[in-house]
Amino acid sequence: MLAAMRPLTKLMLVAGLLTALTGCADHFKQMIEHRLRHSPDFAPVARTISLNPDLNAALGSPMTIGELELTAYDGAAHKATIDVPVSGPKGKGHAVLHLSRSQDEKSLLCQGGDFYPEKGPPVRLPPR
Repeated sequence: MLAAMRPLTKLMLVAGLLTALTGCADHFKQMIEHRLRHSPDFAPVARTISLNPDLNAALGSPMTIGELELTAYDGAAHKATIDVPVSGPKGKGHAVLHLSRSQDEKSLLCQGGDFYPEKGPPVRLPPR
């Protein structure tokens, strides 16, 4: 059937399929981001950021943690990487955190990460 189609028609069909697949992937990503952000398990992840003494010194208190963005996800391994904007009275930047599910899959664990301020060197965020 595809062989009998004109090249422009084939291109439009492929473009339509790619658009549909991209839309599905974006929806799935947004669904995971929403679940992570509104999960009670996110509180310990937020504490990894807000209780870090180096971040408190660099940004001041109180800190505001913005909406997370899922940057990598491996459902089979129960691992994800998120990017979270963080700001305070003295500055702002973004934290990249590596998350995983516990063996019993009941809690979200922060495996650590890094905070990248607008100015200055990155700050290491230890596992919690």
